[in-house]
Amino acid sequence: MEQFMKINTAVNGFVWGPVMLVLLVGTGVYLSIAVGFIQFTKIGYWWKNTIGKIFKKGEAGDGEITPLQAVSTALASTVGTGNIAHRVADILRAAFDVRVLCWNPRRTAAECAAWGYEQVATLPELFRRSDFVNVSITLCNETRDLINAPVFAAANPDLLLVNTSRGGIVNEHDLYVALTTGQIRAAASDVFVHEPPACDDPLIHLDNFIATFHIGGSTYESLERVSNRAVDYVFEYTGVPEQKEVIGS
Repeated sequence: MEQFMKINTAVNGFVWGPVMLVLLVGTGVYLSIAVGFIQFTKIGYWWKNTIGKIFKKGEAGDGEITPLQAVSTALASTVGTGNIAHRVADILRAAFDVRVLCWNPRRTAAECAAWGYEQVATLPELFRRSDFVNVSITLCNETRDLINAPVFAAANPDLLLVNTSRGGIVNEHDLYVALTTGQIRAAASDVFVHEPPACDDPLIHLDNFIATFHIGGSTYESLERVSNRAVDYVFEYTGVPEQKEVIGS
């Protein structure tokens, strides 16, 4: 009997050991898949409710598209067609292969097309057709409060607006109304009429508005290039041969 019990124990161990191992591994795989699915679901939910909602459609009449299609079918726009606007457009095209519209009444449609833009005649039309608008234009009497209530009233409600040019081009009161009434989805700016903005400025406390300082380009490398360029201009203007080894010595 004792010998039989030993054999039975050995057999049970031999049989149930692999079974338990399979069960443990299977449970681990199941949990991994389950957790992964949950995480994937969370990512999908986030994508759908952020990027998917921001870029949920193309131009009016195009119909619904998937979030993955949305980034490549979104319409980006620039107010102004200077060097900064060109650089922003180049980055958007290279990264997302998007079409870029522009508004610049001083340029012809042929000139804009040569730069890779589709020219739009009016700002309300630009804001109506766009998913993303970048403001890159100088502040002057003609551009002060250029982006105002009538422009926002015509805007795509999923529009993202970014102003890194100058404060005063976007009417801040009208922007606040647009953000709080759903005329546009969100906005970001590093320039304001009064800088820095007051702590009690209601605009900077909105959840769908990002405010930051106008120092995005102030990296060590960019400051070094600006300094070198300034010195180069001095040498060029005075006709004095460059002696860069003296600078900074």
